[in-house]
Amino acid sequence: MSNKDFRIRTILAILTCIQLACLVSFGPNEEDTLAKEQTSVAQTIEALKPENLPAQNSTAIQQVQPSEEPPEPAVQPTQTNTPKPCNDAQFVSETIPDDSEFDAGAGFTKSWRFKNTGTCTWNTNYKLVFKSGNQMGAPASKSLSGEVAPGETIDIGVNMTAPASAGTYQGNWKLIDDNGDNLINNIWAKIKVISEPFVVTSVNLVAIPPSFIGPCPFDFHFTAEITVSSPGTVTYFWERSDGEQYGHASLNFTAAGTKTVSISMAKIVPGTFWMKIYIDDPNHQYFGPVNYQLACQV
Repeated sequence: MSNKDFRIRTILAILTCIQLACLVSFGPNEEDTLAKEQTSVAQTIEALKPENLPAQNSTAIQQVQPSEEPPEPAVQPTQTNTPKPCNDAQFVSETIPDDSEFDAGAGFTKSWRFKNTGTCTWNTNYKLVFKSGNQMGAPASKSLSGEVAPGETIDIGVNMTAPASAGTYQGNWKLIDDNGDNLINNIWAKIKVISEPFVVTSVNLVAIPPSFIGPCPFDFHFTAEITVSSPGTVTYFWERSDGEQYGHASLNFTAAGTKTVSISMAKIVPGTFWMKIYIDDPNHQYFGPVNYQLACQV
């Protein structure tokens, strides 16, 4: 039996007792009153039946979710300091940027700056060594000028000469330690030789001797120092004061520079004369004259 049925049965028993008591105590004139009471009790009993009672509100029981355990902290890797190597280098800067322009045959100095990032002091057996490409007149290697302690920097300069022909040139170098091991393996010097118009820039004309007194005829000698701006071929001839032309020839230059040509001329009669040189190609220009004198003695 449920608790609800038990309570209903208890109430009915109590009401029955009350009704019996009323039958005993009431007189005959009170039958109407008793009938009313019975009706009231019957209504109460009917109302107390389980099917007539209002439905009880069920209280929802919220299920408490167990709290999630906090994630375990990630294990941080242990930091270890990697020891620095004995020999280590860092490129810092350089002179003569890539594709710098130079005239053919021009001299220049390419320098690199390095920092000692190792723990050992560099000595003068450390050196810069030519590897490949165009050496441009530089030595095969260049040793350090002094010691370089850890953390210090040093500049290493190499004298070079621009090639004779126009174009782009690159020489590759490396820095090595005193055991010959590479410290820095990818440095270079890269330039452009610009193309200049080929021209004779000057001619120095000389008569040897400039004058002579003595027996005739006499042979005079003439020299011409011809200077050009770049490689090429010069064509020329000599011309003397009487209008005669001599010694047509050509002269090849593999680079900008100076070469000397000469000619001899015999004079029979005394007098004052001159000699010129005509640069046919590339200038189409006379240079000179140079004077010379002859005094004949019998």
